[in-house]
Order: sequence, then C-alpha cells, then structure tokens
Amino acid sequence: MLEKRTLEQVKRITNEVKELHPLLSALFPKLPTIIKCEYKQGNREAGADFVLTKQDPVWLQEEYVGVVVKVGKISSNSTDVQMQIDQCITMKRSINGKKEILVNEVWVVSSAGVTQNAQDYFSQKFNNHKIKFIGPEDITKMMVAYLPEYFEGISIPINQYMQRTRNSLEQLQASTKLWLNGLDNVNINHELIFQSNRKYTQNDTRIIKAQNVQIDTLIEKGGVSLIEGAIGSGKSSLLRSTAIKLLDSTRFQEKRQLPIYIQFKDLEKKYGFSLEKLIADEIHSDKSDDIKYIVMIDGIDESNHELDERIGIINKIVAEASPMKSVKLILTCRSNDKTLFRTKLPTSVRNYQIAPLSMKQIIGIINMACQQLNTKNRIIEDLKKSSLFKSLPKTPIAAILLAKLLNENNQEIPSNLTELYSKYTEIALGRWDIEKELAKEKDFDATEAITKNIAKYFFENDLLVISKDEARNFFKEYLSKRKMGVDHNSLFDHVCERSEIFYSDDTNSTFGFRHRTFIEFFYAKYLLSSDSFEISDKCFEANWLAVSFFWTGLQKDCPGVLRDFALSAPSEEKSKVLKMINMGNILLAGYSTEYKVITSALAQTFSEAGVYFSDIVKTGKTSIFSSFSEMKLLSLLRYVMADSYGYEFFTDAIEEAMVLIDENNDLEDIHKMYALFFLQTSLVSPSIENLFEHLIEKYKEALPMSIALGIAHETRNLDMKNKFTAKVMRYLRKVTQDRDVQQHINFLYERPIKQLLNK
Repeated sequence: MLEKRTLEQVKRITNEVKELHPLLSALFPKLPTIIKCEYKQGNREAGADFVLTKQDPVWLQEEYVGVVVKVGKISSNSTDVQMQIDQCITMKRSINGKKEILVNEVWVVSSAGVTQNAQDYFSQKFNNHKIKFIGPEDITKMMVAYLPEYFEGISIPINQYMQRTRNSLEQLQASTKLWLNGLDNVNINHELIFQSNRKYTQNDTRIIKAQNVQIDTLIEKGGVSLIEGAIGSGKSSLLRSTAIKLLDSTRFQEKRQLPIYIQFKDLEKKYGFSLEKLIADEIHSDKSDDIKYIVMIDGIDESNHELDERIGIINKIVAEASPMKSVKLILTCRSNDKTLFRTKLPTSVRNYQIAPLSMKQIIGIINMACQQLNTKNRIIEDLKKSSLFKSLPKTPIAAILLAKLLNENNQEIPSNLTELYSKYTEIALGRWDIEKELAKEKDFDATEAITKNIAKYFFENDLLVISKDEARNFFKEYLSKRKMGVDHNSLFDHVCERSEIFYSDDTNSTFGFRHRTFIEFFYAKYLLSSDSFEISDKCFEANWLAVSFFWTGLQKDCPGVLRDFALSAPSEEKSKVLKMINMGNILLAGYSTEYKVITSALAQTFSEAGVYFSDIVKTGKTSIFSSFSEMKLLSLLRYVMADSYGYEFFTDAIEEAMVLIDENNDLEDIHKMYALFFLQTSLVSPSIENLFEHLIEKYKEALPMSIALGIAHETRNLDMKNKFTAKVMRYLRKVTQDRDVQQHINFLYERPIKQLLNK
C-alpha cells in the first residue's frame, strides 16, 4: 500500500524546482554510501542539478555522481538531457567549494520515466561513461526504503521543512545536552504550573490553587502562553523536545500542528520580529487553512533590549498573533523580571511556571549517576543532610551538574550553587584527571583564562555561537603572548574533544557554550579577576542577574558586597522593583557572610518595599502600576516578595528584620506597617499563635484599611486564626456596616490608583 501511494505521488509531480528537487534533496543524503549531496541547480550547474559524493564500500575512496533531473518523460529526442549529460562528463566542477573534480558517473532522474529507446540511445552515445537511469518506480523504491514518511499525506514543501527542522533541532539538542553515561534513559517530565492572577478580590477570599499541566495541554488551548523558569530549568530543552515530537509525520497527519522554533535574537535579526515573515520564510509554502502553526520563541530575556523596549516588542508580536487563528504562540523567559513583564502583557496571555524537580527526581538522577560507586548510599545520605541539598535549585542543570561532579569526584559535596559550578567546571576544564591523577596545571590555567575571555566576548556581544576558527584564535592569541610551552592547536582540540563546557559542531564549523549559565559563570569569574564589576541598576536586570549572583557567590564571605547591593539606590522605578524582587538571590549567593549582614540587608530591602508601596498609593500617578487598584498592587507585591524571600534560609533573618524595621526612627509608621506586612507574609512557616501579632498589637486602629483587608485575606487563605487576627476580623465586620467605609473599600479593590489620586 505504501509503495503504491508513493508511486502515485511521484507521478503527480509536475514542478521540477519546487517539488522534485526538494524531494531528492531529502532522499539522496539518506542513501547508503552517499556521504555528501550538493545542490547545483542554476547558472553554475554545469549540467548537473546535484553532485553526490559516494564512498566505495571496499576501497573507501570517494567517487562523484552528477545528477540530471527532469519531470517530463525523457525520450531519445530530449536534446536538453543530452546536453546536460555531455556537460556532466566533460566539465570540471568544484566540490566543497574548493576541490576540482570530474564526475565518475551520471544519474538521469525523471518522475515520469525514461523510454527504453532513450536509455539505449544515451548509453550507446556515452558508452565510455557509467550512466544510470532512474524512473518513478526506482524513486519509489528508494523512498519506501529510506524516506517512507515523505509522502504520508504531507505536501513536499511541508515534508521538506519537517525533515530539515527535525534534523536541525536534534543536532541542537545533542550539542547543548549535559549528560552522563547511564543517564540516557532518564526522562525529566517537565510539568507547567499555571500562574493564576494571584490577587486579593473582594468576593473571593481564597487564592486559586496552582494547576499543573503538560505542554501538550497548553498547545491544545491555543492563544498565547508565556513559560517562565529559573536558570537551568530546561525551558529551551522543553521547547525543542516538544517541537521534535510535533514533527513526527504520523502525529502531524493526526493533529496538523507544525512547530516553528526560533530564538528571540534570531527573530529580530532574520525577520524583524514579524511572525508573518517567519512563517513564510521557514515553511516555503503557502499557508494552509487546516494547519496550526506552533510558533515557539525562546529566550525573550536573552537580549540587550531594555525591559520597556522588550515588553513593547512582545506586545507587538502578541498583537500580530492574536487575530491569526492558525497560530499558537509560546514564549519563554527567565523568572527574574516576571512581575514587571507579566503586568505589561495583555491579560489574554496565559502564564506558566516550569515546576521544580521533586526530591525524588533529583535523588534518582544522582542515584543513577553514582551507581558504579561503592560509596553511593553514603553520598546520598550525606547530601540529604547538606546545606546544598536544601538550597539547591530544583532544576535539571543543577541536578545533572551535581551528579556529574559526584560521579567524577565524590570526596567533597559543594556548599552552594556557585561552588557546584566552580567544582564542576574545574573538572570539565581538566584540572583534575581521575585516571591520570593531576593534569598539567599550566594547561588548566591557560584553558580557564581563555574560557573567561571567550565568555566575556559572548556576553558583551550577545552571541550564541562563533566559528571554530574564531574560537581557535582565542587560544592562539592568549598563548602567543606567553612562554607557557603549550601548543594552542593541541589545547583547543583537547577542549573540543572533552566537550563538557563547550560544544563543537563540525558540520557547521561552529563553537559555543553548552549552556547559557556557563557563559554567565565564567564572565563573572572574568569580572572578579579583572576587578571590573560595578554595582549598578543593571545588576538586577534579567540578562545580568545570573552574573551578579555568580560574582557574589565566588567571593563567598562578602559583607561589603552585600551591603553595597542593599544600599544601592536605583534611580528608575523599574530598577527599584527589580532590586526588591532579585535582592534575595544576591543574599543567597553570599550565604557564607555573617548572618547579621544578611539580616540588615533584608531589613533595608523590605523597608524600601514599604516606602515604595506607600509612595505609589499617595502620589503614584505616573507609576508603572498606577492602573492597578491598591488591593491588587498590595497582593502583587506580597506574592512577589514571598516568592523571592520565602526560603528557610531567610526565616530567622525575617524575624530579626521585623525588629530592626520597627526600631528604625528614620522610617515613618506607615512605611513600617507596609514593610512588616510584606515580611510577615514572606515567612515559609508562619506561627499560628504569633501570626501578625506585632503588627496588630502595636498599630491597632492605625493600620491602613488595605493592610487590615490583607490580613483578613491571609487569615482565610492560610486558615490560621488567632486572637490577634480575630480583632481585625471583628473590626472589619463593624466598619463595613458604614456605607461610606464600604464604598471606600470598593474603591480599594476596583478603582485604579491613578483615578483615586485625581480626586
């Protein structure tokens, strides 16, 4: 049946360039012994539409085949075919852009067939050369054997796109994969947590619980979705693996969903952020009404655009996608500036968070990686007790790096994420060779220094890859200026062969880092060694935060650094918000610092949050949040701060920071109340007995109405009642009987702040 259907499809081909050439472009590379296929159609074809490089299976010598392609039936009167065969065998041509060759053999291919008279005529005329005739039956046999999915109800341009894109994505997945022997069968099943608009609402006192979904469910819903995730959470891998799955021909026939994966940077460089241009250029086919295009734009935070500019670009893309019923848009970004990002996107955009790995999944990865070690059980037990295991981001990259590290050197468990990267990258760059004991220290020193220089070049020029020759020049330039006795070519080749930090793509002759975090880590090391890091507003932005985190973590005990970060005073509102959100990461990076410094920095950050909120509700007509109601903004900041500081590590610091804030005579009471509310709601495990005790007892009737309402929401949501919160509940029941008070409460929930300020 397949052979019959395929033969019918081949015979239907009427356009040589748009139909038959793409088919043969996909088929020829699949044939045994064909090691290279060059498409030569055009004014330089010299008789051959394709030139194939074939390897003799016995002698392993290269032979060359010129291919003449036609769609009509070929007869002995086909003078154009005769001319092309003659050119094929007499004209020299270049292969691989440089080598001059004459073809050893000619294939004459026709989707309509070659008459017997034509075969006899051409064979006799060119009897000194090997000529093979390939008709529709021969094409069909090759298709069924080597490319069976090509004609399964899929048009040639779409089929060509699917083949090309699948190969490209699989190659990209392989080149950026961090893996171990023994872990190939581990399936990290990414779940997505639906992020509801977490806010206090007047008629709904409970927050909607997070809903976990698979990306397939998200795709079926259509529309526009934003997937957020921490560094190394697997956003890019999730999109690419999903796209590869969608490119299965059987699934495509059933679902008629066609993925288009692209990096945000490439969408700008190649298509000027136009979805219409992207789809038209990638598919090379007229849009079909029955196909749903799943456009996946990866890494929208991985650009040098300012936040406002990036938000504007995304809004334009979303606006273009909205009326396109055949387009489903999926965006990914890191979570660092998610609050500002979300609030500026249309409400139609669904927000999802990549769910953290479970402890069971992390232990499973480590268990499999260390299965050959006799000390495996002891390692796992030690890990469970370590501070790293409690603070380790529950992401695939952190789990895999830890597993790789333990598999190669199980003597010491790192203390935090930065130390994990430090220990792992030392092994990956060759400082310690387990089989050969200590490797050459100067080789490692040179490799690390060069890696820092390459990372600097990548980060500052916003690059994803460079050519292999360009990468090799970094090694040559560094070593040529030093008498280290190290050959730059040997060291470069060794680094490429280890392929732990970098990947080297011989097909495209490109070179890059296996993961973006390696660029950020080594750039942080460069900035530390060159003493060129400057604490400024940019440190808290999405594309700089990981660098700031690693730079701080590399210094471990760094009280001065944490104080400088805490006391930094951003001038722009967006930078103030980014500092409040991301200061927690900086403090976690400097976890070895004396705890009172962390407590003081926490008190400073939450004091600023209290002042910021108070200023907006008083005078914030031009604030980026002025379109929010006061209660919506209160709930937004409450959850943002809790997300950023809701770690066990901060529990004691939060308790102590409450005291510091309360004793700060430079703060107004209103600022203290907001700051204390945010601190209280950031505790991981609040005490029922002491819930809001200090805030309620000290400030009582002075509490702003928004905080009283916030306490009521928290009490109901946590289902934690005590004598202090009971007072607030009684107070609210009493005052809401007054119509003016009730109207004021309605305004707090419903009216944008800017409207209230205009009155």
